[in-house]
Amino acid sequence: MRAAPYLITSLNAMPGADRWVRTAQAALGDAVQPVIIMWEPYFEVSARFLVRRMGRPYPGHMAKLLPLLEMDLDRDRWFLFTDGADVAFQAPLPDLDASGRSVLLANEGVTHGESAFWRPHLELSLYAGLKDRPIYNVGTWAAVGDVFLDFLRYLAAARDLCRRRGWPLVDVHEQLIYNLWVQAAGGACGEMDTLFCSLYANVTGPRMDGGGAAALAGGHFVNRRGEPYVVVHGNGGTKALLDAHMPPAGTPAPADPCALRTGE
Repeated sequence: MRAAPYLITSLNAMPGADRWVRTAQAALGDAVQPVIIMWEPYFEVSARFLVRRMGRPYPGHMAKLLPLLEMDLDRDRWFLFTDGADVAFQAPLPDLDASGRSVLLANEGVTHGESAFWRPHLELSLYAGLKDRPIYNVGTWAAVGDVFLDFLRYLAAARDLCRRRGWPLVDVHEQLIYNLWVQAAGGACGEMDTLFCSLYANVTGPRMDGGGAAALAGGHFVNRRGEPYVVVHGNGGTKALLDAHMPPAGTPAPADPCALRTGE
């Protein structure tokens, strides 16, 4: 029997951070152990949150989770990661082990080749093979600890390889590298019907006409059976939609830096 999953994010005192904290506590409660990799400026959270204060500003997507490699966390637990500013929680967490997989994915509802945003990036030979593959969102996903950390090592190695060979590398390529890793992981990966909802394409995008996997009903984002999703992600320009129905209270008040130790 595994201990409670870690619920992980990496953020600072940005608009929407309060919603992540508030809705995680309300929807998930003690079923998870929240972990925040916190960058400057800091903000206050409950003492039950495990907080690693990094002593510097947010480093960008490629490096935001690398501190997990140095943290003393139980690698037998599930690591459930989400972005911070554009994510909310609205239902209890299901039994992740019931999936029978070690990696759980958030399907964006389109392929890479169907996305106007990602299509130009596929001209790079490294990512060309993703054209007809579904987009899995790197901003919300879960894996058993050892497997999760394997991705972080893969990401760091891919970043270093691109730099050594002079290949184009921008921060958003984190998601493309993640999808290469998912492709390589194969049968270890799967989905759960109510776990993740990426709003773009599933609610407001090209699959909206009868093919969308999500809808808004009774103030909740629900699947085709009317069941609320646990994690809702306002990705791909849909943060305003999330804000309209699950509004943040505002930017968290920065913590007193004199009262905080860095690099914990």
